[in-house]
Amino acid sequence: MAGFNYRMTEIQAAIGLSELGRLDTWNLPRRRGYAKIYDHAFSQLPGVRSIPFNSPERRNAYWKYPLQVDLSRLACNGDELRRALSAEGIPECGALPPEAYEEPALRPWARGRCETAEALRERTILLGLFPSWEKSHIETCITAVKKVLRVYRR
Repeated sequence: MAGFNYRMTEIQAAIGLSELGRLDTWNLPRRRGYAKIYDHAFSQLPGVRSIPFNSPERRNAYWKYPLQVDLSRLACNGDELRRALSAEGIPECGALPPEAYEEPALRPWARGRCETAEALRERTILLGLFPSWEKSHIETCITAVKKVLRVYRR
């Protein structure tokens, strides 16, 4: 059956309401600040296809940092790249979730495949970007990504 029915306890709701007050003053500024560090490190890095797009009309909140790699310039696939990053000890957050038509509950209604979405899933790694981190955590991730891309570079 499609969908979820999550129920919060009263204490979870109270904590959530309290944390919402910090969203604009602590959470978002830290996430966006760390994303700028990632942007600077990855924007011209060989093996990187693109970094997240921002514009005045559209600003990311950075739940995760999606980094697209250019697999044609690397001697590995997306899964091998993710495993190598994990082996470097970084909290690599994995790949994008599967397309909706891959979900068992939705398969009966699937009308084909989306090659673009599948290609994006293969070449996108989701890096951690948490407001509770310090700048040193971001730098550790950057060092690991650079090392792994250098090792797999064609």
